[in-house]
Amino acid sequence: MTPPLRLGFVGTGYIAGVVAAALRETESVVVAGVASRNMSRAVAFAEANALGAQARPFDDWRALVAWEGIDALYIATPTTARTEIAVAAANAGKHVLAEKPFTSSAALAAIVEACRANGVAFLDATHFVHHPRHLLLRRTLQERIGTLLALNATFTFPSMDRSNIRHDPSLEPTGAWGDMGWYAMRALVEFTPDDSTLTQALAIAHIANEIAQAGVVKPRHAHLMLL
Repeated sequence: MTPPLRLGFVGTGYIAGVVAAALRETESVVVAGVASRNMSRAVAFAEANALGAQARPFDDWRALVAWEGIDALYIATPTTARTEIAVAAANAGKHVLAEKPFTSSAALAAIVEACRANGVAFLDATHFVHHPRHLLLRRTLQERIGTLLALNATFTFPSMDRSNIRHDPSLEPTGAWGDMGWYAMRALVEFTPDDSTLTQALAIAHIANEIAQAGVVKPRHAHLMLL
């Protein structure tokens, strides 16, 4: 029997809790370590998500990356910290699962190159592309819909919580665009046939007045269309 993948968590925010809950449904992965900015937060996350005694807490992500007790690292930190941690994990021979978005295409390329150079896997945490419904749609798109002439992708989430990192450029320099653009553009890439002649992308953002007036443009809704 293949032993489970030993996964270390860096970051203990909301999305890390969502992933931890999902992992409780499988025997193929165990959360072996959790790193946060302080030990009490790491311990609290492990307890809140019923990770068990095997989830060793760390107050420094570097110590977790260097630890031989994990095979892979899940990085759920703010975007500004993600590249450094992912490259360090790859260089330590750990597989990398990283939340999105990334600060730039150059940052993403650096992560990919580090993973290739060290012979480890890299996966971004885009859930919908692994859902059976998504795979079925890709297989039957031409048969059920026909020739693709235009494709709309819309993604939205509430942004009323001003403590959210999307309101803090020092943590999330892409604001709301990062997540929203990632999901919408990923859908366009996934569902556009390889031989498609569609070449033009158009983005429209609806921005909350109070955010625009503050001088920090972070859209609440983004609409992307490929033509």
